[in-house]
Amino acid sequence: MCAKGDGCCTTMNESVNEESKTIKSIQNLADKNKYGTVSGTRMNGKTAREIIAIYNHPKMKSFRGKMDKMKSQELMDLTIRLPRMLGIKVESVNEKVDKIGRIKKEFPWAKGKMMNVIQMAIEMDADGLAGVMKNYKKNPSAYKQFVRDMSKMRGLPSLEEMKDAMKNAIHQVKTFDKPSNAKLMTIKVINKLKQKRNSSKSASNKKELQKMIDKVEGDYKKGKYIKESVNEVSGVEVAKKVLKNKQHEKGIDLQTANLIVTIDKAYNKNPRLQKKFRAIQLPKMKQLILKYFK
Repeated sequence: MCAKGDGCCTTMNESVNEESKTIKSIQNLADKNKYGTVSGTRMNGKTAREIIAIYNHPKMKSFRGKMDKMKSQELMDLTIRLPRMLGIKVESVNEKVDKIGRIKKEFPWAKGKMMNVIQMAIEMDADGLAGVMKNYKKNPSAYKQFVRDMSKMRGLPSLEEMKDAMKNAIHQVKTFDKPSNAKLMTIKVINKLKQKRNSSKSASNKKELQKMIDKVEGDYKKGKYIKESVNEVSGVEVAKKVLKNKQHEKGIDLQTANLIVTIDKAYNKNPRLQKKFRAIQLPKMKQLILKYFK
């Protein structure tokens, strides 16, 4: 029997909630990120996303049942104080544009695909924009050339993101949540898949993710938990292996592998960045490639 407070005692009701119609309507509004009406109450996209962020926050697990029964206006009232108390910050569209504006201000010479390269570098760096700026200031001319060279890479094939959605979810849970047992792993993976579903802008992706969620939830109710382990393998390692064997592996084809290895070589003059690039695990590597070099 689990001790009180043990993670394995988390119940399905606490972690995998049946969302109310009001919450689902707000989620739909949050996905569209625009003004709309929910049960007669007008709200904007940012408010809707704040409500969903509150609903999905770990500290609100025991309160979700009450939120499911709340009216839309009552849910709006929660956004007055809870986001600050829970440390939730939801950006508006304008705030996101401001971030892009800052990148353009710091790198006025970056045009077109060069902006994509810099954005990827920011995501890779633990210090974000500050870390990229530090590297840039060390040797501006070398960094400019590096960005120009990277921006000229093109011709990547389209990757099927949904194919690896489950592995990505498991990898993220194992890396950041470190669940102590298979039951807790399954609960957290379900929640991670729901987050992916809610944030996806593609109707087809949402549909496929929901199929995965239904399958995993169905197995969970039958006492079948996820036990799959995720090998902590570097994307660069896999890419080199694909080129060596001249055959696809783990969702990486020859063209994608060649691009990854080329990027790795481009970092030869900057060992610090190269080390970070080589540390990127395969799921994250594929996400970066798909996002910035498709």
